[in-house]
Amino acid sequence: MITGFHYITDNDIELALDLSKDYSRGIDMLEGVNHPTRTKYFTAPSKGIKWLVGEKEYTLIDAGMNITGFVTPDRTMMVVVYPYDHPQYPSPGNAVIYNEDGTIYKQLSCPNPISELAKGKDIVMNATGSMLLFFGGVVWDRNQKNEVVMAINIGFELEYYERRELNYITGEYGGCLRSWRQ
Repeated sequence: MITGFHYITDNDIELALDLSKDYSRGIDMLEGVNHPTRTKYFTAPSKGIKWLVGEKEYTLIDAGMNITGFVTPDRTMMVVVYPYDHPQYPSPGNAVIYNEDGTIYKQLSCPNPISELAKGKDIVMNATGSMLLFFGGVVWDRNQKNEVVMAINIGFELEYYERRELNYITGEYGGCLRSWRQ
């Protein structure tokens, strides 16, 4: 079981999250972090994550990249989102589910958007021939039954997003929990 989770940077900022909190309720994950530390975190050229399982640490950080992710609600896996232009995990496959021991469980590929914002839009193809679809983050959220679920943000056309429920065991996507234009 994953016992600790940290956001990290290459300028030695490490922000530990309290995994006993219910992050599906809109709690600020950086609650209690002072303004100078927040500023240093957000302006760091490289960001990553670290998780703990007992005495073992697993760290993901790449120079110049912003790698984000979060532990699954049952604390057995990590869902990690790489930048859309990551050399190893580019969009539309820029999300990876890791086992607690740091091994890859499954690489995800963006599904077609289903939100009202996506209806009637032609999702254009980028220069490499893949759709301009990318994963833009992962969070805990609540579904229509008010259950805590893993949710992943899917970006399209570089300005629209929808949050979909993610079954991290099967890699299947559920309904749209919300959508927005950035």
